[in-house]
Amino acid sequence: MKSLLLFYLIFSFATISQAQNKNEEIFKTARENIEKHRKTEFLIQVEGIEKNELKNFEIDVEQTSHEFLFGCIIFDLIRDGETPLNEELFKNQFKKLFNFAVFPFYWAGYEPKPGVTKRDQIKEVVQWCLQNNITCKGHPLAWTHTAGTPKWLTEYSVEESKKLLEERIKKIVDDFDDEIEIWDVFNEVIHTVNWETAMAENAEGTDNRYVGRDFMSERTDFIDSCFRWAHEANPEAHLILNEFGIVSNPDLRRQFYEVVAKLQEMNTPVNGLGIQAHEPHKGRVYYSPEEIWSTFQDYSDFNLPLHITELIPVSNGDSIKGGYKTGTWTEKEQAEFAEMIFTLSFGHPDVASINWWGFSDKNIWQENGGLVDDNLQPKQVYSTLDKLINSEWKTRKENLQVQKNNQFSFRGFKGDYKIVVKHRSKILKETNLNYKNHQLNKPFSINL
Repeated sequence: MKSLLLFYLIFSFATISQAQNKNEEIFKTARENIEKHRKTEFLIQVEGIEKNELKNFEIDVEQTSHEFLFGCIIFDLIRDGETPLNEELFKNQFKKLFNFAVFPFYWAGYEPKPGVTKRDQIKEVVQWCLQNNITCKGHPLAWTHTAGTPKWLTEYSVEESKKLLEERIKKIVDDFDDEIEIWDVFNEVIHTVNWETAMAENAEGTDNRYVGRDFMSERTDFIDSCFRWAHEANPEAHLILNEFGIVSNPDLRRQFYEVVAKLQEMNTPVNGLGIQAHEPHKGRVYYSPEEIWSTFQDYSDFNLPLHITELIPVSNGDSIKGGYKTGTWTEKEQAEFAEMIFTLSFGHPDVASINWWGFSDKNIWQENGGLVDDNLQPKQVYSTLDKLINSEWKTRKENLQVQKNNQFSFRGFKGDYKIVVKHRSKILKETNLNYKNHQLNKPFSINL
């Protein structure tokens, strides 16, 4: 009996040690990838400096935004009829952290009555985002959940309602074509029902009808149509297929993989894959690094950008589940989880964005899942992400020297920069380098 117990203890220790080594290796790879894939060489050409004056010129560079999209839903600014929001404080704290905002286009909420939409409300907030260099995304265009199928659709036949869905998708994407460049087109595809079933159950008043349904052959044609409608309205838009449950559930991960593979065979214009990271909804699972990394690796097969579309770890005292960690979800655990998943996402070359699902605890889907509290005061998680996004992963360099060929170079994180040219320590010129419009392998020119 003692020998058996000893064997069990040795085996358990070896298994734990092996898992720890695996996780450490994943973090090592992620950090190496951050240096390799999230940075690039910048070459700047300065015109108008005489060679005998070079030593009197210095350059400061400061990164002002990221190419990678760090985001959060911005639903708080679209809400109406609720407790007033300190809008100025909300906006200041939002833009300090994020360069990416997700807008609500759930059909039942966006168009509660036929022809009556929140288009103008959303347009106003979209303009604020664009003025502050914040990329916008719409979520979702099609969803057979009750939130995606307003009750008034029961007034129409199945074919008429499907035609209305087509018109909705095309109109919204076209209306926002110069403002919203990224869309979650179809939401939670492996848990959905087909349109005919959704309309039948809508008439019956059935809620949450999307859970646990499986009808691969029926849904792929419908999903394909939704993507083609969106693509037709804006061929330049980035169109995402979104799903939950695929990080901690290998079976769901496989099912989503099969749907994506089928859609690629059909040449469906899917441009990115959305990975929700808050499942199961109330299970409070604390993923292991291996689960997250394996998910990224699996879907890298499709050569599509990956997006963490919905992330909401909590700080409400619930028990931690999943096996990787034990204890309760405190502000400390919420912050540590955020640091882990942000590091792994930023450290995987195929991931293009990560999005938090709720800014404040005041308006939140999962209790205490916000980055700030009820009074919009930063929680520990906000400070953690601020340190990563605005300090550790941003480039600032001072007093760079212009070389004899009137050029200077530096290696920095991909994104926009403010460049300050100084002559004898006095500011001579300030200019901005727009990374999106900058031609790689060609010098950025500054004319003095």
